[in-house]
Amino acid sequence: MLLTLCAAPLLAAFHLDARLLLLFVAVNLLTAALGVGPRRGRRILIVFTGLSLVLRVVSELTGNLGLGSASLVLWSMLAVIATVSAVRFALRGDEVDAEHLYAALSSYVLAGVFFGVLYAAIERVWPGSLVATGAVAALGELPLSSGIYFSFVTLATLGYGDIVPARS
Repeated sequence: MLLTLCAAPLLAAFHLDARLLLLFVAVNLLTAALGVGPRRGRRILIVFTGLSLVLRVVSELTGNLGLGSASLVLWSMLAVIATVSAVRFALRGDEVDAEHLYAALSSYVLAGVFFGVLYAAIERVWPGSLVATGAVAALGELPLSSGIYFSFVTLATLGYGDIVPARS
């Protein structure tokens, strides 16, 4: 998951397609789904992860924004389920060990990715919901990487102000 957070600036530095970030997010959600509860629940989450990835690919190929938004909503729901599962595991332990610490850290990172995907989905469905300044504003839309960036700036209570919710 930490590699996913580093992927956006690296992709930009090497002038690679930012859509590769979507693949990183899908792999993170798939690995998070593999660690969730009983086998039956795990299969359902894997199917939903595959479905959201297929929706995203079809959306990119056809230019259908509705499918892309549906994919982002599915990813958001999967991230919430994986985050709740990681928090439950972290809180269930009688003693603090490395696995429980990793679960707590994973839940924090998953929450950041979840809100980042959610912000990107909101901006895609309701353009102009988030106002960006600087380099992000030049793009004309809020990419997923900027949504994740805004999420972690908000979670860390830094509040740079370069991306803010629009006033209604």
